[in-house]
Amino acid sequence: MHRKKKNKRVHHKNERPGAAKPAGTALDCFFNRTWAAPLTIFCFALLLRVIYLIQFRDAATFHIPLVDSETYYGIARGLLAGEGYGNPPFWQPPLYPTFLALALAVTGENLFMVRFLQGLMGSLSCVLLYFVGMEFFSRSVAFLAALMAACYGVLIFFDGELLAPVLIIFLTLLCFLFGLRGQKRNLLFYWGLSGFFLGLSAITWGSLLIFFPLLLLWAYRSRPEKATTGKALHRPLIVAAGLFLVILPVTLYNGLIGDDWVLISTNGGINFYIGNNEHADETVNIRPGYAWERLVNLPWYEARTDLASEDSAFFFRKSLSFIKEHPGAFFRHLLVKWYRFWNSLEISRNVHMYYSTRDSWFLRMLLWRGSAFCFPFGLLAPLALAGFVLVWRDRRKLFPAYGFIAALHIVVVMFFVTGRYRTPVIPVLLLYAAVTLVWFTRVLRERERGRLALFMAGFLLLVIFCNLPYLRPVEPAFAEIPYFAALTLEKRGRTEEAEAFCRRAIEEDPSYFRAILKQGEFAFRRGDLEEAYQKLGQVLDLVPDHPEANAQTGIVLAAMHHDREAHLAFKRAIELDPHKESFHYNLALNEIALGDLEAAMETLGQTADLAMDKSVSYPKIAGTVNRIAERMIQEGRPERALQGLEWAGGLAPAEKRTWKNLVAIHILLGHDPHTFQEEIRAFIRLAPEDPMAAELKNLLAYVDTIP
Repeated sequence: MHRKKKNKRVHHKNERPGAAKPAGTALDCFFNRTWAAPLTIFCFALLLRVIYLIQFRDAATFHIPLVDSETYYGIARGLLAGEGYGNPPFWQPPLYPTFLALALAVTGENLFMVRFLQGLMGSLSCVLLYFVGMEFFSRSVAFLAALMAACYGVLIFFDGELLAPVLIIFLTLLCFLFGLRGQKRNLLFYWGLSGFFLGLSAITWGSLLIFFPLLLLWAYRSRPEKATTGKALHRPLIVAAGLFLVILPVTLYNGLIGDDWVLISTNGGINFYIGNNEHADETVNIRPGYAWERLVNLPWYEARTDLASEDSAFFFRKSLSFIKEHPGAFFRHLLVKWYRFWNSLEISRNVHMYYSTRDSWFLRMLLWRGSAFCFPFGLLAPLALAGFVLVWRDRRKLFPAYGFIAALHIVVVMFFVTGRYRTPVIPVLLLYAAVTLVWFTRVLRERERGRLALFMAGFLLLVIFCNLPYLRPVEPAFAEIPYFAALTLEKRGRTEEAEAFCRRAIEEDPSYFRAILKQGEFAFRRGDLEEAYQKLGQVLDLVPDHPEANAQTGIVLAAMHHDREAHLAFKRAIELDPHKESFHYNLALNEIALGDLEAAMETLGQTADLAMDKSVSYPKIAGTVNRIAERMIQEGRPERALQGLEWAGGLAPAEKRTWKNLVAIHILLGHDPHTFQEEIRAFIRLAPEDPMAAELKNLLAYVDTIP
């Protein structure tokens, strides 16, 4: 008998990598159950996120939102309290804090349950990725990509943070899915939904608007072959209508309520400047506190801007000026940012993923860094780049996926690269990585040694390229996380806990001067001037040219009655930062203590010129001018006191002490009541209950009888 030969499957050279296999395998049987694969993906993803949350809830910072999380949390609680979004126009896109407010309302402000709801959304995103992958590639690729998303450490981390990436990814995948369904079923309604979800994505992260032209082009290219030009334009128009249906209310809110016509938010200019200036590596590392406040106020200091949109435009102009004057430096830094986008390190800025691995052994398995190789992006990036090449022949069909990656790559590189801003592109990269893995297993199974050797050589080069440690930024110290917690607790009035976190930050890094500076502030508030002075001395030993440290040293010395030394400290602070209003005001108080009243009056004039919030600063300055004027009267210089008080009356017309002193000086100098009757009327109007007001009313009545 002749043994029947087994049929060996031949891989056709033109077969697309990641294409669906013939039916009949166990995996196919599994897939044929419509909801089996999605349900498995969802349950697996949710299980991993719950494991992480259970471990993370014991972390010291679990119930303390930090930096941007604290901002979002504050807005969300304000919405629940009926306070609205704060002062319009929007500084950051409004959708995530709105979503967070709803989550807080549903969970009774239980942060564990809020994070759990986000875990549900992240798990649904894995399912959406499966459906998107089914449309672009094969079931095997889609299922593998979704499983990788389920256990991708960075996605698990951000699903547990009070930050926008979890919502951004969910909405962008819906945008993709409805676009693909619109293309497949030729239904305008789906294209409208695609634009609608891109609009929601944009009011979560404004940078996603860069994908809008590509979505329009995708919709136009998806027209039927025999469609007229007019009918072909229906799809892009429906997409645009869906998007502007979402964005228009935000723009109207900014314009009508905030009196500043801004499309979505005003933080674009400063973010562009952070990554595009002659000191970009320094500005990227600016942290909350004095340095950040100084940067945010730069438009006022240099251009006296009034509107938030003017602030944003100022930063854009400043960056464009740098690009024009230093094109070489700009393009060199652009290349560095381009490489950092593809480098394996998850660059931290206000969010430190690697710090969080301390609180979860489970996350530590899925997210870690070495001296060169960092997991998981150090593996994902080479796999995805290889996938780009393997399916390049299908680039017309995959235009949306290629376009999305290119668009987000461009916008992140044009601004600045961080792990957080790179995260929204990860799901699409996972699709390409899955293509590579499916292709590799097939080639390995079929023992195509030549193709396998060529692939391994190229893949090894990509791994090396994506894990080179040379152009990475200096990573912030772990000490900043407990320091950020201290800032949040300080805002909530929990000073003792804030001090404890400052101590923890210093234990992490004894040279972390921000925490030491904050300890000095706490000591001063307790009245422990010696400790405050000692802490500030430590800061100045570490950073002698820190303006805030010099100014606070001056305040402590003034409280210790060392006015001469305080004067030198205030002068040094102003020399380092001449734009800071409080530095000048404290110098004026110091000059009063030293008896140099003329210098104090001049310094108060400079303080008024720098005042940003005039409604707060001007009354305070006017009150101090009154102190100086009263001293000048005692010294026998009423004429000079009169000049100062007239200026103070112009600054703060509602300050009744000013008008009382003005009237008293006029009377003291024997002036004709006709010449200062306006001052008299102003005082009577502001202080009718004052005993002096009754006498002045009689004086006014007498004056009115005199022609």
